Amino acid sequence: MKMIILYMFLAFLTITGESMADEINSNGYYNHRYNKRESLHSVFRVAGDGEKYAYDINDSQNEIIKKQEGILFSLSIHNVINDLYAYVSIKNTGKKNLYAWKGNLYAFKNQLSGDFFNVISEKTRMDYLGVKVNFGSAPDSVEDYIEIVPGNELTEKIKLSGYYQFLPSTHSYDIGTVTIPFMRSPKVGKNYLTPDNFFLARSNRVALTVDGNKLNDKIIDYYTVR
Repeated sequence: MKMIILYMFLAFLTITGESMADEINSNGYYNHRYNKRESLHSVFRVAGDGEKYAYDINDSQNEIIKKQEGILFSLSIHNVINDLYAYVSIKNTGKKNLYAWKGNLYAFKNQLSGDFFNVISEKTRMDYLGVKVNFGSAPDSVEDYIEIVPGNELTEKIKLSGYYQFLPSTHSYDIGTVTIPFMRSPKVGKNYLTPDNFFLARSNRVALTVDGNKLNDKIIDYYTVR
């Protein structure tokens, strides 16, 4: 009898997911039950029947981290003459310099050097179609960093519809930046990510409806930033 009751209890946990609510799976992403309260679009399908979680830090944790570290990392999206633009703002509100390696911060001087946004609709993550710049596996020099001094703001205007494939007709989207490390000092070499020298953060997420039939779909297949 005890074995039957134990089996029913374990089956209940498996169905509800409560036993995994606060854990991180082997891919480093929060369990769906954990993130579901804050986003119905935090999950996207991957090859086969699996699902992957778009963010390893949920919304409330992300905002707490940014407040503690003295950084504003915000995103807004606007349709300008049938082009969809992402306006990214990163402002240092703290008292110390912050640094972002170009190999992590793909948005710079209004161009993308890699897949910087999670563009998700109906559990489908839109493909990134732009160029992918190889910055190496780690920063080689201090010049590989973007420095943000206290009070300064880094602003980017990215033509999303030139880098990502949007679905035809009208669909709802959930869009946010990927999570990236910000450094407290510009360390170089393969061990630049020491636990005491960086924190992870991302932008807010934006929910919107987009008619893909009305978007300009010319792909941006170049990178001219030096």
